[in-house]
Amino acid sequence: YLALHFAMTCAQLRDDFWGSGWKVCLVSLILDFVLVSLVEDRARLKRQLLDSTLGTVRRLLTTVCDGCCFVSSSGEIILSDLRVADLVGGIAGIGLDQQALDGLSFSSLLAQEAAVTTE
Repeated sequence: YLALHFAMTCAQLRDDFWGSGWKVCLVSLILDFVLVSLVEDRARLKRQLLDSTLGTVRRLLTTVCDGCCFVSSSGEIILSDLRVADLVGGIAGIGLDQQALDGLSFSSLLAQEAAVTTE
């Protein structure tokens, strides 16, 4: 969008570009760079806030629950804590570490747990 804005500004001033038009184009270019910088800073701050919130929620859930894991909208485990790995590994009779659950389907994990507990 900003590149198009700059190009349109220069196109509008093409008749008087070497008079005062180049000054307007230069100011437009500087303002476009300032806007890009502001957008990047805002995106970085949003990401930091999201990471901070995730860390707080994770600490809270780890303190309150026996184990917690974060599941994506597709049902894939994104993050899990060590307690969940211990619980699932203990039920299934296998040793799992924290990263072993990441990427697994949560529903298949529940089905495996149900199969082990009914035996």
